Amino acid sequence: MRTSMIVWLKEVTIDVGVASFILGFGTAWFVPDLSPTQLTVAVVLLILGVLLFIVSGFIALALGGIE
Repeated sequence: MRTSMIVWLKEVTIDVGVASFILGFGTAWFVPDLSPTQLTVAVVLLILGVLLFIVSGFIALALGGIE
């Protein structure tokens, strides 16, 4: 039960991280006129996506998913 919950946490972390990265990258790349606030939000989403992807990697290492 505990292992399945940790695997679920890893999968959710990957999904949220990728979604945040895509939203941030898409906003920064495809919107030509960003206000400073919008640019800040896009950069925060990019950083959040990368951090969540790194966290999911650590969870996978703890589970033995990456060798």
